[in-house]
Amino acid sequence: MIEKTVLVWDYGTFVELASRLTREFKRVLYLCHADKGFPESNDDQVGRGIEQVERVRSIWPHLKDIDLFVFPDTYQGPLQQYLREDCGKLVWGAGMTETLELDRWGFLQWMKGNGLAVPESYRKVGITALREFLEHEKDLWVKVSRWRGDEGGETWHFHNMTISESRIDEIEQYLGGRKELQEFILQRPVPGVEIGSDIACIDGKFPEIGSFGYEVKDVGFVGKIDRYENFPKVLLRTNEKLLPLLASYDMRGPFSTEVRTEKEDYIIDMCMRMAYPPTEALMEAYDNLGEYMLAGAQGEMVKLKANCKYFAIVRLESAPAAHTWSALEIPKDIRRWIKLHDLTIIKKREYVVPNRIPWEKVGSAIGLGNTVDEAIKLAKERAKMVRGQDLTTTEDKMDDALKIIAEGKKLGINF
Repeated sequence: MIEKTVLVWDYGTFVELASRLTREFKRVLYLCHADKGFPESNDDQVGRGIEQVERVRSIWPHLKDIDLFVFPDTYQGPLQQYLREDCGKLVWGAGMTETLELDRWGFLQWMKGNGLAVPESYRKVGITALREFLEHEKDLWVKVSRWRGDEGGETWHFHNMTISESRIDEIEQYLGGRKELQEFILQRPVPGVEIGSDIACIDGKFPEIGSFGYEVKDVGFVGKIDRYENFPKVLLRTNEKLLPLLASYDMRGPFSTEVRTEKEDYIIDMCMRMAYPPTEALMEAYDNLGEYMLAGAQGEMVKLKANCKYFAIVRLESAPAAHTWSALEIPKDIRRWIKLHDLTIIKKREYVVPNRIPWEKVGSAIGLGNTVDEAIKLAKERAKMVRGQDLTTTEDKMDDALKIIAEGKKLGINF
């Protein structure tokens, strides 16, 4: 047991991380940021009732007691920098490298100037410019920077004007008076297989052990834990090109890449945070995650202790959960392998609280194993054991992961 106090600053997505860290730290505080002009009680409920986790509303009354700050998500880069540089606190988080995710156009320009392949991209400002450009186009990805909760989401697929005009209409109505100020980034699809790495950068160095894998979009994830030197070459190539930039920020925290590869390697998106997925599984796959974070925040690289070779994640969803509290029944013997977001526990009942944009995802079932098949099988079995109102799982679609792995193998990616 580490005789220190850790605080997890979150928005609800990584509430289970706080519970996980109680196995390693003497004291764990959890803050789900809820401050705004008209706060809602749901925002304040997330994280309450979890055994050994202390829910707090602010870091400031506890500042002197906190030994380590953990920021699994974005949007608090300046605060991380202040805590680390001005308060002398230990901070595990992406810090100001969050700019690489939150300023997509700026990152694209950096890639162009530093020898990385860039998808054919266009920048349009305003809904009128967007409509005019798309009028005779088809099959494009439309992205925005920073505002992940906006109508349409941060990324959506434009088919053609006949099919997708209604989506543009919805976005225009949502944007209101600033509809001609919004920046849109449009990208041509890139051929190939998409794979990503989920590691950290500590003072310009990558870890000895890390993970990489494939996301089965809107279904789940399959990943492999291995020595970094054994990662697929496409990930080694792209990460090494990123390293000088990450090092320039004095980064001490996690990040995730999304890379499409065929004839060239394209970084599609940067996630300067703990990725969702596959963090749900990785918090169980590494036995010394807390020790690793604490050392990393001090600029030291501790070897991660993995207890499996492969992991799999199956999504749990409920349509009512997008707008109302969702109660779940989870057998005690598999509770460790079910990861919920926006979790609160009241009178021993577990609920997912609607504290964000309408979101039908309530959590994930995970499986760890020494083979891909074993990990997928366990995740699928556990997903079917969770009960909830109108709860659905994606386990019947997880076999698609094997098809993606086979496609990657054709390109030389051994998994």
